[in-house]
Amino acid sequence: MKYIWILVVLLLSTAATARSACDSEIAREMERCAKSNYEEADTALNREYINLIKSLPNSDKFKLQEVQRYWVTYKTRYCKDTFSAKSPGNEAGIEMWSCLESATDSSSIRGF
Repeated sequence: MKYIWILVVLLLSTAATARSACDSEIAREMERCAKSNYEEADTALNREYINLIKSLPNSDKFKLQEVQRYWVTYKTRYCKDTFSAKSPGNEAGIEMWSCLESATDSSSIRGF
């Protein structure tokens, strides 16, 4: 079973790197691209989370849900602080979405 998860993680990490390279010189386009990449990462993570929750006993489901709530709160606050640190610069939104994507990609749920 452990080897199956390793294979899944490798496949998902390959999918994560297949997102768009945000290489426009226009800040709004780069921000839209970064947001789109984050949304793709978040959707993939949510699918993994749902599949994992379905496979766990009830006692572990509760623990995972609690930890995930804390993690989402931390991720959101951390990345909003990144946005605030760059604001009002043109790159602020890009930095926030990139931060959210990176944090989502590195979620510990992928270690299960």
